Amino acid sequence: MEHIAVKGPAKSSDFERTSGEGGGWWGWKDEKRWLETLFASGELMVARRDNFHRVYDLSGRVAPQVLALESNGGSPDSAQVHARFIERSIAALGITQARWVNDYFRIKPRLKDADLDALVTRGTAQRVRVEGWGVPAISAKIRMLPKRPPDTVFACVVARAEKPQYCSSHAGRRANSFAG
Repeated sequence: MEHIAVKGPAKSSDFERTSGEGGGWWGWKDEKRWLETLFASGELMVARRDNFHRVYDLSGRVAPQVLALESNGGSPDSAQVHARFIERSIAALGITQARWVNDYFRIKPRLKDADLDALVTRGTAQRVRVEGWGVPAISAKIRMLPKRPPDTVFACVVARAEKPQYCSSHAGRRANSFAG
């Protein structure tokens, strides 16, 4: 924990195996066990992944707004958490059908198209038509930046994120409105 507090985010591979034994798939070294224990206790969070390897960091640096909310006596209720999972599922799937959304995080119940009306009304998601699909489709709401000269990189802002996420394509190419 002190190593991460002082040096920043770390992977298990940042710690040298001292036992001299080979690791194998589940042959975790002591440091990996401690990282996983601190992760399970909530003291560490996974900040990102590097080639499938978890990169751990202090919870306060990964999700400061959540910890601030909790320290002030608040926390999201189950309905808010469920709604957030639905929003993230739609964002990750790109263009999807309502019945596919819950499966992304394995949440229940299976959604119907009408269950997503509130997201569309709030502006978080948009209805789209997909040729050949006999059912309505939905995607995360995307706001395009102003046009840039063709010799610059095209960028778009995904409006659903707390912190805007940018995507880009090669100069001169046009990305469709479902980029992200």
